Amino acid sequence: MDWSGDTSLQTSIYLTEPAQNKTYTGSISSFSEGVNKASTPFNIFKTERYDGAKGAPNMTYSFPVSAAGNYEVRLYMGNGFKGTSSPGKRIFDVQIEGVVHPELKSIDLSARFGHNVGGVITKTINVTDGTMNIVFLHGSIQNPLINAIEILSIADTSTLKIASELGNEKNQDAAKLETNQVSDDDVLTVNIFPNPANAEVYLQSPNPSVEITNVAVYDYGGRYIRTYSTGRDIIYEGNERYKFNILGMPNEVYIIKVFTKSSGVFNLRLIKED
Repeated sequence: MDWSGDTSLQTSIYLTEPAQNKTYTGSISSFSEGVNKASTPFNIFKTERYDGAKGAPNMTYSFPVSAAGNYEVRLYMGNGFKGTSSPGKRIFDVQIEGVVHPELKSIDLSARFGHNVGGVITKTINVTDGTMNIVFLHGSIQNPLINAIEILSIADTSTLKIASELGNEKNQDAAKLETNQVSDDDVLTVNIFPNPANAEVYLQSPNPSVEITNVAVYDYGGRYIRTYSTGRDIIYEGNERYKFNILGMPNEVYIIKVFTKSSGVFNLRLIKED
């Protein structure tokens, strides 16, 4: 699904409670390491939706999902307001499916990402009732905000994407998840090996059009770990084969998001084992 807009004049169909229906154009000019520059339309950070009044009604989005199961929620947020440029000046919570998870409690964007820096917080959520409900709650100071929301099904390739004031910007990348390889069809495939791995990990595609730009690593609960970039942390060895190193990472299961120049985003599972 393409990105869809959410403006004060034409609210998103997924915005079930606009609260005060407030939007703001900020000054975000850079992005944290977790935001993939190859696949994220930067216009999503130009404006934000916020709730200027504490207490009910709270700003709420409700997204229908295709089936019960696990979904990856990506909350794109950044502090672009000068009045909250210092840590401790804006603190808020996000409740998903009735729960404020630890990584979504007391969010301080200026402390986490820096002022004028766009970032993303990712959380894997289990949905059983057919609807993903996301509520933005006031914390100890200032207002909650959101720049964009992206939801990806871990069971299939469907996505829902909305962005404040974005309009209908095209997102060319589709996420695909299986266990050890991800395929768009019989040709566009990325393989990861060895798996399990201790140190060096290889990514290879049989299709020369698959050009890997960077790799983001998440734990199996959806918490962002780090990013590898081709030319810096990833070595291209030729024949569509790329190498990076996970030596020193804890032994556990990771989700490896492989971003490409023009072939989409591939999600792989990697086991780290000494």
